[in-house]
Amino acid sequence: MPRPNTKLLTFVRAWPRLASKPADLRTAHYLRAGVVVGALAFGGLALDGLSTPAASQSLTCMFNPDAPGCDSGGSVLPNPQPPSPPIQPQQPQSNQPPAPPAPPAPPSPPSPPSPPSQGQDQAQNQDGGQDGATGVRPSVVKRRSGDDQDQNQDSNGVQAADSHASAPVFPRPADATRSLVPLVRVSQQDIETGALSFREIQEIGRHLFTQPFTLRDGFGEGPGGARISKIDQLRNTPGSAFEFFPNVPFLRVHGLDSQNCLECHNLTGVDQLTDSQTNALSARPDRVAGAGGMSVNAMINPLLQANPPGWLLDEMISRGHSPNHAATFMYLRNPPHVMGAGYTQKLAQEMTVDLLHLREQVLQAAASDPGNWYEVDLVSKGVNFGIYAALKRPSGGNSVEGVCGELSGFEEDCSAVDGVSLDFVVRPFQWKGIASNMRNFVRDALNFHFGMQPVEAFPGNSDADQDGVHNEMSVGEVTALTLFALSNRPPLERAASNQVEASLLARGRQVFEQDAECASCHKTSLRMYSPYVGIHNPENFQQEIASLEESAADGPAVVDDGVGLGVASPKGRPLPIDLLVAQTRKDGAQSESAAQESLDTAVRELIGSYAFDLNMVDPAVDALPASYPRLPFYSDGSVDVPLFSDLKRHRMGACLADIFGQQVDREGLLVERDFYLTRPLWGVGNTAPYMHDGRALSLRDAILAHADDTCRISAENASLPPSEANASVAAFRRLSEQDQAALIVFLQSLRIPVEPSLAPAVQGRP
Repeated sequence: MPRPNTKLLTFVRAWPRLASKPADLRTAHYLRAGVVVGALAFGGLALDGLSTPAASQSLTCMFNPDAPGCDSGGSVLPNPQPPSPPIQPQQPQSNQPPAPPAPPAPPSPPSPPSPPSQGQDQAQNQDGGQDGATGVRPSVVKRRSGDDQDQNQDSNGVQAADSHASAPVFPRPADATRSLVPLVRVSQQDIETGALSFREIQEIGRHLFTQPFTLRDGFGEGPGGARISKIDQLRNTPGSAFEFFPNVPFLRVHGLDSQNCLECHNLTGVDQLTDSQTNALSARPDRVAGAGGMSVNAMINPLLQANPPGWLLDEMISRGHSPNHAATFMYLRNPPHVMGAGYTQKLAQEMTVDLLHLREQVLQAAASDPGNWYEVDLVSKGVNFGIYAALKRPSGGNSVEGVCGELSGFEEDCSAVDGVSLDFVVRPFQWKGIASNMRNFVRDALNFHFGMQPVEAFPGNSDADQDGVHNEMSVGEVTALTLFALSNRPPLERAASNQVEASLLARGRQVFEQDAECASCHKTSLRMYSPYVGIHNPENFQQEIASLEESAADGPAVVDDGVGLGVASPKGRPLPIDLLVAQTRKDGAQSESAAQESLDTAVRELIGSYAFDLNMVDPAVDALPASYPRLPFYSDGSVDVPLFSDLKRHRMGACLADIFGQQVDREGLLVERDFYLTRPLWGVGNTAPYMHDGRALSLRDAILAHADDTCRISAENASLPPSEANASVAAFRRLSEQDQAALIVFLQSLRIPVEPSLAPAVQGRP
């Protein structure tokens, strides 16, 4: 029998949930589902609610004359064949061992192929792509070809319904499939009004993370895009690396290097699967949001865009390099896993509030006693970020907002501030600590990797990349993708299975914390005061900016071409964390605890247009299985986060140094080329390779790579300060073989746990 229309099925199955929503929202969902009122039967499927089988068959023939029991005119034939029974869902597999195989049956003559099941329909598409939200092409709908196809398209290239068609035609792209189909497109209003549940937003975010973007979605750039225009110029330059690639649209250099996030974030290690008959291992099935292998390293070269950033050109010229250098790439970045990111962001926000609160205490003391210096140790959560000092000038105002050294009313000594940018913002994301929040990173990664431009970075119905697609990623879609990234389960320390292993892990932890002194930077745990993490709404954020004095509220949200991993906000334009801190200042917080309480309120009410509890204790929150298990928490909601990082930058020496420095997400602030953020080690046990460029293939290699004596140092790098990890590497080398092995076993226990819904497929321990 012809295939059922699964878009109609999707709507019918979802109706009990939609019926509980307000009438206007039900109408919106009804229209988005593309369901025509009165089309209660389609493609030979009888739906519940039709009074008689005859009425069901009559409507079936009306909409699909090709259905069994129907004539070409849409009437019912006498004695129609009964419809096939509905396909039953598969039952869960039994844990019992399989029965022995039956002896082979004698060969029989071939029979005609039977129609594929519904599951097969969804897995196989005629053109190899995804058909809207269902993955199924209705058998009665044929795509036009040639000139007829072009004449039957609307202005957006979507095939229009033909009034003479034998069945309702649902809108779908005419020449390619899309990932951004109507049923997963979402606005910020959908999210903020509660039209979507937490689980629904997560699922849309997961869709955006895993589904390949296409040209019709807005993937890539047109001829006038920031990168394609530059590469086209180089293709016509004799001797250029691009001279011999005149017709290749995507070269994997400086972005446009993948179709979805999953291509690069897909490794969660190997394990023995339940169906294994040997001790052989296989890739785990729960690989979404994992790490990436060497083959997916991001090759970043800002010279390959129409307007290279000025900070890079200035550094190149100052060090005697030509801005027209033909380097293939300047930064090589291995994709880290995205597990537990919500905890990481909240820790960084709390540390930022601590540091700025300490700075303001110094400024207030200096303002009350002009002419004298005041200083403070910048310590948050046991991490020391150096010393800050200030003196009140005879003239100038008392403003305490701004980058260190730029306050008109104070003389500031910033020389001893260590491991954090001079705006005192702890940036937890990217290898050098570039992005201050996950949303900023998601925004930039969408454009860099896929050419999918978010409207919050390119507003005003613009088509900045000139690919003919406007408003490629809505504010709500960036929110959904950010929520998915922030709500993934955190890595955990795997428990020992026996006493021997317990003793080995205990010795390994002791070596890590004491003998090798790894924990001096890779702090085993940081206390998170409040479990609420927020995702700011750039639209509300713009209104908050406008309310601040002397702010750059107008103009673009990003500088240069807006291309890169970590695009900066224009100088003078506050970051979301600035508004959170401004709220604590407005609340008059005089102590660290009061400042943190004020931060908690601000996250949920000020710019936290969507905030959620990382502990996920609300029974109404039906989160994805991939969000569990969560970390243990105290009665006040606080959590000891086993991050194994201090979220501070450290000098890593000549062997690991980049070629050039890198700008953070605030214009004018650079990270020197030999500084890197302490990489969180949770999850390190099953996310090889290691280091910022994936150069270390094992944990032992990664430890040794921290030292200055593991490479041939160039003349240009010989003047760099030594690696801060030299002493720890020397201590590791002095360990006995048994203690070195114990340390490695301990590190291997810091793992991404198996997603609960997929745990039955994995035989090994989480």
